[in-house]
Amino acid sequence: MDPFRGIVDRHLQVLVELLGEVCVAQAAPVMAGLGDDAVVGVINATTDAIRELEGLRVVATGIAAQRSGRDAGHGGLAQRLGHRNAVSLVQDLTGVSKAQAGKVTRLGQALLEAAAGDSQRPEPVEGHDPDEDSRPEPVEGHHPDEDSRPEPVEGHHPAPARPWHACLSDANHPPAPGLSDRPTWGRREHPIRPRSRRGRPPLRS
Repeated sequence: MDPFRGIVDRHLQVLVELLGEVCVAQAAPVMAGLGDDAVVGVINATTDAIRELEGLRVVATGIAAQRSGRDAGHGGLAQRLGHRNAVSLVQDLTGVSKAQAGKVTRLGQALLEAAAGDSQRPEPVEGHDPDEDSRPEPVEGHHPDEDSRPEPVEGHHPAPARPWHACLSDANHPPAPGLSDRPTWGRREHPIRPRSRRGRPPLRS
């Protein structure tokens, strides 16, 4: 992984080659004379450089938030600089809105927590499988799968495995009536009562 200085310097060199040694206030007329590819190159170089530097700012914001917690009291980083919390400090330093400052602060804290979790993971040992430590020792002549097999029943033959498409055949061709004492297809749970001409069921006598 390249250090941030090398990445930023590489993009700055591209900008210098395209624009020369100019200040930002005077870059507009210079950029107006560039070709299309050069303008796109300026956008790419500045975007990549800003992204790299923004990553540093987010991490620094997360550290400032950690040092400005409630446990620190008035001795916290933000409190010593006259701010109530880290969000107020970031808003004052960067000039962004309160919502954006809160978003950056939470992102910085999340990055620090993720980095702390990665640092606590043990280094993998070459040629060692960590899952082997939890596996029981094998017993000679014993197969673990045999413990879960049911005892065979005399005179009983298990039904053969059905293909995956058997359910489609069952849906299209229901079993014959003779195979069931109480066939259910084509029958209604309650018999249909005859209706009168007015569409109402007749009164019982």
